[in-house]
Amino acid sequence: MPGKATIKFINSLKQKKYRWQHNLFVVEGEKMVDELLASRFETEAVYATAEWLDEKGIAPSGPEKPVRDMPIADKPGQATQGNPTAGPGKPVRTASERHSDIRMPFPVYQIGEKELSRVSSLTTPNKVLAIARIPRYEPDPATMRNSLTLVLDRVQDPGNLGTLIRSADWFGVDTLLISEDSAEVTNPKVVRSTMGSIFRVTYHYAHLPSFLASPELQGIPVYGAIADAQPVWSHPLSPAGLIVLGNESQGITPEVKRLITHRIGIPAARLSGGPESLNIAVAGGIILSEFRRMHPLQPSGQNSRAHS
Repeated sequence: MPGKATIKFINSLKQKKYRWQHNLFVVEGEKMVDELLASRFETEAVYATAEWLDEKGIAPSGPEKPVRDMPIADKPGQATQGNPTAGPGKPVRTASERHSDIRMPFPVYQIGEKELSRVSSLTTPNKVLAIARIPRYEPDPATMRNSLTLVLDRVQDPGNLGTLIRSADWFGVDTLLISEDSAEVTNPKVVRSTMGSIFRVTYHYAHLPSFLASPELQGIPVYGAIADAQPVWSHPLSPAGLIVLGNESQGITPEVKRLITHRIGIPAARLSGGPESLNIAVAGGIILSEFRRMHPLQPSGQNSRAHS
């Protein structure tokens, strides 16, 4: 069972400054943890109820690894070198591996429902919680020149950011470029809203005006979602380019708007009496759908999804 220090440590990861300090974030729930374990993300530890352990046929590890031994990044967002297999006690093994010498690459600790409720961000705590290492990605202009990239300018609502990541994954957009003043991808609400898509896309935080104006991206179509622009379905959309979505209430910043080469919009069907605007996550889904309607992905043309 985790001690008070571990509970305090896990709760600290609900805050951005501690996630960046330790380069770790929390993943909650059976589906999300399953997605994590199936991905190339690095798992530091899993805390699970006896019920989950029995269902998975996994034996819990031995004595808990002290929180003070958790690796700390050299600086925010930088991956830390370490031994992911470290941890005292018995190795975690599936039912078929319990009589072998194969060691799993992370420890699994049993946790009671009471302790789980003390560290969970969910209204109703689930059976399992994992701590994962924040990945480190390098932006690849060559990839951006040959595929669609979703660019998010000051998208500050965590739910919207998570939903946009999920929509990008659904429509086969593997790369997101996010402004530095947007919500943080490893925010617990963002992670939950992605429904596992966080493990299948790459994302990069950047100063958008500088990055979009870089020589490496010159000549790439830059599509911007503008309220009074012509409908997106009236444009001859390119199979590759940058799709910019702006802040929930203020839209795209003037500095980024100057770099847009194609203005696209989603007109309201009602001429009057309707809502003032469309939710940015909904608008993003409609725009991505239109790009894919015109340029479907071929089975053999899926972009590779590399994670660190």
